[in-house]
Amino acid sequence: MMKSFDTYADLLEWIEQKGYTPRVLGQAPDGAPIVSIKIGGEKGPAIFISAGSHATEQAGVSAATALIEQLETEHPVYILPCRDPIGLNGFSYALSLSIANLPPLNTIDDVNTVLKKHGEILYEKDDTLLVIIGEYGYANKGLYGQFEKGQPFLKSLIGRRIFFPSRQEGIEGTAFCQRAYTLIVSPDAEVLHINRFHDTAWAPVESRCTRTLMAEVQPRLILDLHEHGGDSFWFSARHQQNDEDEMWERLTCLPKHL
Repeated sequence: MMKSFDTYADLLEWIEQKGYTPRVLGQAPDGAPIVSIKIGGEKGPAIFISAGSHATEQAGVSAATALIEQLETEHPVYILPCRDPIGLNGFSYALSLSIANLPPLNTIDDVNTVLKKHGEILYEKDDTLLVIIGEYGYANKGLYGQFEKGQPFLKSLIGRRIFFPSRQEGIEGTAFCQRAYTLIVSPDAEVLHINRFHDTAWAPVESRCTRTLMAEVQPRLILDLHEHGGDSFWFSARHQQNDEDEMWERLTCLPKHL
């Protein structure tokens, strides 16, 4: 049975207990180390495996740790088991970065009450609430693709993170507030997921760590482990970032569920 983790600290403790020596690639905004584990041999080329880019996708993180223990190969394998430490810790934890003595969050009404009490409301319409508290933005639901680029109320969040809670039931890691999704507002005021910035000059540290390690080891096989739709899975085929290959991706390779 694969191992699951309630918090990022649990994952780091597992790595230590198993006797692996993690390489610290950088630090998340809360100071948590972003780590990779190297296994396998030295026969080139290298293999790169990452997981946890979407914090609710527990199966990917569990699979990554299982591969650390079980994968046998002559090739060097670099595994980054969780690309979003704050998200893995959950929405209450993300809120605690800005609010001390946080009350229990059991319902969406609890979340709305806390956000309105402590935050400056930037947007509130229908059932969508977005506030800013200190350095971070917080929302009560997903905002990806909800706003047109350049909305005035997003200007104060440019370059900042927006956290919102997991709300789906019935899948491990997705219980209410158990995980947090991490969004970032781009320089042109567009709300995007943290993983949309791998090749930008101002990419967040989590994305920079991933790309820097890949550039260093030059892998010929890259696997990014996700979870979606019960027992289904998908691979993302990537070319270099240029106009021609971008069009190729859009026409042939984008997963249908995104």
